[in-house]
Amino acid sequence: MTTTATRRARLCLALTMLIIAPVGCGKKNYLNENDRLRAQNLALQQEVDRLERSLDARLLELSAADASATQPSADAPAELPTLTNIDLDRYTSAVDLDNDGRDDAVRIYVRTFDQKGRFLLTAGSVDAQLVLIQPGTEPVVLTERHYDAYIVDQAYRSGFLGTHHSLDLPLPDVDKTKVSGDKVETTLKVVFTDARHGRSFEVQKPVLLRLPTR
Repeated sequence: MTTTATRRARLCLALTMLIIAPVGCGKKNYLNENDRLRAQNLALQQEVDRLERSLDARLLELSAADASATQPSADAPAELPTLTNIDLDRYTSAVDLDNDGRDDAVRIYVRTFDQKGRFLLTAGSVDAQLVLIQPGTEPVVLTERHYDAYIVDQAYRSGFLGTHHSLDLPLPDVDKTKVSGDKVETTLKVVFTDARHGRSFEVQKPVLLRLPTR
């Protein structure tokens, strides 16, 4: 039970006791018993009215105090946005830049977020790596590249595709003897290193490559 509710209960109990208990105040100058009872009832009603007014005033004070306590202080320091997470937008995929039916690069859309899940534009570098993993064979790094903070800053985009850093990871000619089929499943690993704090955040995403025989 809250403090306000407890006080209200106590006042209600006091009112009940006042109503039940006989009141002997005032001069006994009435002509008969009925006049005496009416005088007692009048005194009780006046006391009840007074206590109710006092209770209402006290409850109003408590409500104002509770409202003030729940409001943040105007002097409270604001929480500064900090990089806490990254992800790769769903548009991240292999692209055919020269329209020859063979993918030439992986277009990476990196998004950076603060502690409240909001996009955070912050300085940092990116390391990207594309790995081929096939059953029964060792993982093969197809390509990798480092993008310094200047390149990442220049790669900032905001438009109908969303807000992100757009980077292209060029694909080398893949040795067809090491892969089976014209479509190859690879894994893209991206690491973003925050320039301000030096912390690194990693994310991975499967990427399908189209590598038809030339």
